[in-house]
Amino acid sequence: MMSLLVFVRFLASRSLCRPLYYTAQTPRVEDFNRHTIAGQEARRDRLPTEAVLNGLADIYREYAVEPRDKLRAAALAIWL
Repeated sequence: MMSLLVFVRFLASRSLCRPLYYTAQTPRVEDFNRHTIAGQEARRDRLPTEAVLNGLADIYREYAVEPRDKLRAAALAIWL
């Protein structure tokens, strides 16, 4: 969350978006398992595999020749 706030402040300082007035809250009780080893392993299992990431990089490098195709590949990378 802190990285997102820093990014939004950066954009807002350059008048690319409106300022975001947000104060980070303490984590919910349901999120405390994220700080355990079992919770971290469960989250790690949901990440895309290395083959998926390499395939996406290949699409961006080799097949996306037009700017709109590069934008779509970049948006897909963010979504993953």
